[in-house]
Amino acid sequence: MEARTDSPYLPIPKGKLAVLPQLDLNQRYSIAEASVYLRQSPSKTYSDIAAGRIKTIRDGKQFITGKEIAARSAA
Repeated sequence: MEARTDSPYLPIPKGKLAVLPQLDLNQRYSIAEASVYLRQSPSKTYSDIAAGRIKTIRDGKQFITGKEIAARSAA
């Protein structure tokens, strides 16, 4: 079976940077999607959430807003 290559949220090989769609500030993103935009592992993202460095919203699952991602990536 061949791996999918059409999703921007697939794991990124070491030393490579993914070309991501433009961040929508009014959109909410899953932890996995936000991790790709923040260029850090999901584990680090969860640690930042637990430490209060990233704010989330809950709607059954945890989501991070585009505004929060933009603020965090500019820091």
